[in-house]
Amino acid sequence: MSFAPIGLPNAAGVARFPGPRLAQPERRRSSRYPLAAQAECILPGNRMQARVQNLSSGGVFLKTEANLRMGQSIQVLIDWPVLLDRQCPLRLVIFGKVLRSDKSGSAVKLVQYEFRIRPKGAVRLSA
Repeated sequence: MSFAPIGLPNAAGVARFPGPRLAQPERRRSSRYPLAAQAECILPGNRMQARVQNLSSGGVFLKTEANLRMGQSIQVLIDWPVLLDRQCPLRLVIFGKVLRSDKSGSAVKLVQYEFRIRPKGAVRLSA
């Protein structure tokens, strides 16, 4: 694989990695990171299990059994896969709004989030 030189003044010898070409320009402001984790969704009058597909600083994409209502407020609880100080289990709590939901999954816009210490003896969300 070859590197293409950057055409900037005073950038002699600097090269950039060409990377993959996208068919369409990326419209998202935040990079998405894959995260395979179980989640619990809390909706007004309802709770359901979900599977996290990916996560970004702007939101989360979930696979749910049922379509969610667009604009609906939602809390998403995710048992964080990394321990704080290698000993303390955490839970990420996302407060958001459903942007879209179809058979591929549900996109949730992040409004606020917090990490909480998962209580001892708490049942893990993962099966």
